[in-house]
Amino acid sequence: MLTAEREQQVIGLCQTLIQKQSYSGQEDGVVDRIKKAFRELGYDEVSVDNYGNVLGRIRGKRPGKVILLDGHIDTVPVPDESKWKHKPFSGQLEDGKIYGRGTSDMKGAVASMIAASAFFAADTDKNFAGEIYVSGVVHEECFEGIAARKISERVKPDYVVIGEASELNLKRGQRGRAEVVVETFGKPAHSANPHKGINAVYKMASLIRAISELEAPTHPTLGLGILELTDIKSSPYPGASVVPDYCRATYDRRLLSPDGFSKKATSSFSPHWQDCEAPASLRRSLSIRSAPTAVTTQAKQRSRPSVSDPHEKTSRTPSTNTLRSISY
Repeated sequence: MLTAEREQQVIGLCQTLIQKQSYSGQEDGVVDRIKKAFRELGYDEVSVDNYGNVLGRIRGKRPGKVILLDGHIDTVPVPDESKWKHKPFSGQLEDGKIYGRGTSDMKGAVASMIAASAFFAADTDKNFAGEIYVSGVVHEECFEGIAARKISERVKPDYVVIGEASELNLKRGQRGRAEVVVETFGKPAHSANPHKGINAVYKMASLIRAISELEAPTHPTLGLGILELTDIKSSPYPGASVVPDYCRATYDRRLLSPDGFSKKATSSFSPHWQDCEAPASLRRSLSIRSAPTAVTTQAKQRSRPSVSDPHEKTSRTPSTNTLRSISY
């Protein structure tokens, strides 16, 4: 039962986690605070693995299934604190809302899972079947899934609940993810004589415009298959007086189908390569780079899509040795 006292415990824990800056690779302060919370709330076991993930364990008095409540504890950086109405590391409570970097993504969920598991254990006197684990995962924002796998390998859970923000709705599936890198190659020249060179950024600009007009596929449960530009770089940088001969754009691709990954992840680009004056040999092969101007794409799969049957307790992911999970 969530009493007024317990509610204040959850709020207080959330605030202290927010007040500990924890950019990816700098999660030590939050890890220490979570370890302290685990011990104060009576967890049976507290540990930190080689990656820096923090894990708490509560054992029931009877044998049974293992459930893992999972959340990452790193955040993206704050580029300019002056643009925040509330200080990003204050954890300020105002009008029933807590403000700060990582509040919803996802220190609020982590605090709630830590507290809820302990409250359940206390209310039942641990007279339940199975084990409850709560994990605080590091490096998620920059290496999604890498550190979390170590948790899964160790715990071997029967069920997983991921507390990512979902507008308080139960989510039973997740899109797959890939990183798609697009490169254009031109010819350097002095910017006083640009006609003697080929500007790779102009080539990239036309490609980006064409990609933005592509129609995204849809799935009845997973929604849109997103292809979103996340960064763009040119070389040389700073350019000073040089026409850039190289440009690189990175796209975040959210996948709806596990099959034909490489073809589907890169085929969207091929109809528009001719606009960038890429030679026919390049358009036939993603691995060829040729001068004076060329386009290449590279795709790296991060994770496959997963959708669960609402009538089953587990989700199905089309890959071998996949953890059965209930996913947010």
